[in-house]
Amino acid sequence: VAGLKPDDIIYTHLLEGCRHASQHTRGKQLFEDMLASQVRPSEFTLVTMLKLHGRCGFHTEAFDMVAGWEKKHGMKPSVIHFTCLMSGCLRTKSYEQAWQAYELMRACGVRPDSMALSTLLPGMVAAQQWERVVELAEVATSNTSCMVPAETLNNSLSQMQGSGRQTRLVERLHSLMDAAKVPVTRRPSFGGRRGDYFTRPAQHVPPGMMEAPVVESV
Repeated sequence: VAGLKPDDIIYTHLLEGCRHASQHTRGKQLFEDMLASQVRPSEFTLVTMLKLHGRCGFHTEAFDMVAGWEKKHGMKPSVIHFTCLMSGCLRTKSYEQAWQAYELMRACGVRPDSMALSTLLPGMVAAQQWERVVELAEVATSNTSCMVPAETLNNSLSQMQGSGRQTRLVERLHSLMDAAKVPVTRRPSFGGRRGDYFTRPAQHVPPGMMEAPVVESV
């Protein structure tokens, strides 16, 4: 309507349209117009911009936006924003950038929640980054109850066993699951030496072949 100034809600809806149409350049320009009009972006604006960057594969721009958001706009990104950033990276199998987003979240003092861990953990399994898988499992089982579905940890354990030569990490993950009372659907057996796990041969999945889930709801 002529004479009315768009607010952050209108701009965010327009940005959402750009995301659905994968119009990255237009969305960026719209965001710049929003700032030039002295309309303060909201937390929902940030989510939408992260989704736009993630859908179009501009993960570095998304990372930089989150990293500088508090300084520029006076609002600290939440776990929802970091989860959205990680999810966008996982969409294009950019596993290293997803991990960098996780490290940024921890550096900013933001604790991962169940959704963040359930998003990133399968991605690190797909990348066969087993040290990181165990690190995330330690966070997920640090409370009295497990923060990720039992199926997620069981799949991690199975894939780790199938990759071979990961006895120490398999033992660590298994002990974490036991301590958190997570049912192990394929309990490892001991081989000829104590500490050597073996099960029925698991299919080895090369890095990048196993899909990580993409979270669209954040």
